[in-house]
Amino acid sequence: MASTRILLLPNTNTLSHLAQALAIAEWLEDLGLECHIGLAKARQVWGARFFRRCHGIEELWEHSGVPFPGLGWFSNPDRVERCLRSQEQLRQQLQPAIVIGIFDFLCKASARGLPLVSINGFCMLPVYEGVLGFDESDRPERRRQVQILDRFWRFAARAINPSLEKRGLAPVVKAPDMLMGDFNLICEIPEVCDAPALPAGYDFIGPIFWNGWDKVGVSPPGETGSGRPTILLNSGSLPLPDGAFLQRLIERLLSLGACVWVNSGEGGISETTDRVFCRPFLSPHETMQRVDLVVCRGGVSACYQNLCHAVPSLVLPTQPEQATNGIQLQKHGCGRVVAPPLVFTGGVREYPAAIDDQTVTATLREMLSGLDAYRPHLQRVGRALRRYDAQSFLCKLVGDLL
Repeated sequence: MASTRILLLPNTNTLSHLAQALAIAEWLEDLGLECHIGLAKARQVWGARFFRRCHGIEELWEHSGVPFPGLGWFSNPDRVERCLRSQEQLRQQLQPAIVIGIFDFLCKASARGLPLVSINGFCMLPVYEGVLGFDESDRPERRRQVQILDRFWRFAARAINPSLEKRGLAPVVKAPDMLMGDFNLICEIPEVCDAPALPAGYDFIGPIFWNGWDKVGVSPPGETGSGRPTILLNSGSLPLPDGAFLQRLIERLLSLGACVWVNSGEGGISETTDRVFCRPFLSPHETMQRVDLVVCRGGVSACYQNLCHAVPSLVLPTQPEQATNGIQLQKHGCGRVVAPPLVFTGGVREYPAAIDDQTVTATLREMLSGLDAYRPHLQRVGRALRRYDAQSFLCKLVGDLL
């Protein structure tokens, strides 16, 4: 009998990628398939709480500890080789029929000979024609960012190429080329990310949501603040390492008369007062239908969760991809972004340090006084979102490949 095993390789630099893998594994197991997830050993215990076939592997981000691609991910070709070998060993052990990669730079090599389904956000793909962190306006900083990103992705490719050449595979010029599979699925919709006509082999499937966040998260208080606006701060990546940024933001929101619910994220703080309710994870189902505004860092999953619940977003990014997502939300009338025209060179403090508290406060005040203006745009995007069904698309694709 042909193998019906599916190997999922999410880059667990962020829990959102792991959550996507958990959702997909549940969908495919409901079809009678056997799924396995390879993830960083640091994430294995967390993932195994929700899916028993989780296997520890080495991942590029672990050595640096930095959640977004940086020099530490690709500074050592020997480490790249070890990470690739760990994927290969898992593949040899499991003998899967299909590999599904989620923002993973090595599964294109480790899956060779097997169908590879690759899932990413649009702005991380080689066909993306914009500049991460900038809108279309021409400015010196934007041109400088193009140069920096080009050099970085070429540097990353040089770290990967020795492993490719060792396996008789063609070298790549830039690392994002490694994100490409036989089937390239984009977990967004073109109505928001403004994608041009895409080449064959690319498909928009819409966001992938995992219902396990409601098991992880707690419900917020029963009352939303007796007429006060309720604002959700969503993301453990908002604060600086000392938490000062998050605390300042909470104080700003309180000064505007808001009730504040905080999803402080992995390892985040817990706090309860008369107007602040903070936990590492809040239940999306119980939370999103009761808030007036979300302040988030701008990750794809967070942005689309807000769109699906028709709640406007204020994006305060910590890196250029998130800034790009915020720019798109603002462009389509679904929120605002506070992202200075910053040339990002890879430092974890660069974006947070450049975000001005007074600008954030003024933007929040404007948004709270004009929430109704976002409603028609959110409704329009909501109608577009309902045309996409990631679960049906993926299940059919996998079924056709087996």
